[in-house]
Amino acid sequence: MFADALSALADPLYWGLVVGGLLALTLLTLTPGLSGTLVAALTIPFIVNAVESDVGIALVAGVAGAVSLGGSLQAVLFGQPGPSVTFLEGHQLARQGRASHTLGALYAAAAFSSLLGVLAMLLLLPVAIPLAGWTSGWEQVWLAALPLSFVLALLIMSTGALVKGFAAAGVGVLFSTIGVAGATGETRFTFGLPELETGLPLGTVTLGIIVLPELIDLSLARRAVAPPGAVLDTREALRGAGYALRRWPMLLRQSAFGALFRIMPMPGRVDWLAYALGVALSKDKSKFGKGSLDGALFAEAAQHSWAPGALPTMLLGIPSSTAWAYVLVAMVAYGVAPGPRLLEEQAHLFILIAIALAIGAVMVALLGVGLAGPFGKLTRIPYPLIGGFLIPVTILLTLVAYESVRLVFPSLAVFT
Repeated sequence: MFADALSALADPLYWGLVVGGLLALTLLTLTPGLSGTLVAALTIPFIVNAVESDVGIALVAGVAGAVSLGGSLQAVLFGQPGPSVTFLEGHQLARQGRASHTLGALYAAAAFSSLLGVLAMLLLLPVAIPLAGWTSGWEQVWLAALPLSFVLALLIMSTGALVKGFAAAGVGVLFSTIGVAGATGETRFTFGLPELETGLPLGTVTLGIIVLPELIDLSLARRAVAPPGAVLDTREALRGAGYALRRWPMLLRQSAFGALFRIMPMPGRVDWLAYALGVALSKDKSKFGKGSLDGALFAEAAQHSWAPGALPTMLLGIPSSTAWAYVLVAMVAYGVAPGPRLLEEQAHLFILIAIALAIGAVMVALLGVGLAGPFGKLTRIPYPLIGGFLIPVTILLTLVAYESVRLVFPSLAVFT
């Protein structure tokens, strides 16, 4: 198994795509509105047509894991509320002049958690194999219900958030009813517009509700994000990375929570749940929501320990996150069927994915910490200048990217 995996890594094309592709894609994800997983989805047709199946699937997993870090840069520097918790805490820190320090800490925590997630995936693999063979439909239903119990428990622990949480969920369910009903074929709330028969267009909704309002609001402020005299250099980013690594017990706890959540065969975000857990276990809650680096680390550590999601994705065919959904798409494109027999027929594929995730995490972390100083200096530029460039580019690239995903992967476009 290890020999097959190492022989596949001898392909020079693999290393060329990893080194060059990760650098280009990470820079591309700086564009507000373009999520890392969306960029990864656009690369799947190129990878499938250029690389053989084993290396290609591992490369898609590595790219999906690595470019997801671009959302942290958007949230901290530009105030783009993509990774919501990182925006909530990280952008407040950038307004305090700590953008480079914050990015250094986030990248170090993400690399630490990614490596822990890879280790957890390899350790859980011998246990997951027999469980995947024993599970039937009902067992999978109960496994899917377990993360929902986590959500309910954390909502109850968060004072005052229960009513707001259920209200937000109700609004989301209401919006999801727009379009053609799957059971009866009737159209609902389309107001005679054919464009709404397939539901709300995700790209337009993302731009109109999340991206553009924040960009316009920051532009109207007519000032830079960071205050005068802010220290924004690579040395400050290294200090941030050192702070995150000194908090390794907390990172270990949050990473374990994220890994546990990703094992469940249910797609969903774990950042808010991990944030709620971290806040509930903290003694001093006064700084959260006002620019707490620990709060941002709560979410980042859990979000990037996503490697155990390979187990339900590849052994049950149920992706546990958006990124793993695209890995599943790549498997189908290559003709690799997920299921318990996958380990018997292509066991080395798990090793290839683990190596790709580890390499990608280390590479992007080193790249991110090294560039945190220069990127942090963008917060010194008056925001109207940044917004004047970002707003038209964001509209163009986001709509093109979402339309491309809709055409290439119509059945999975909802995951973006």
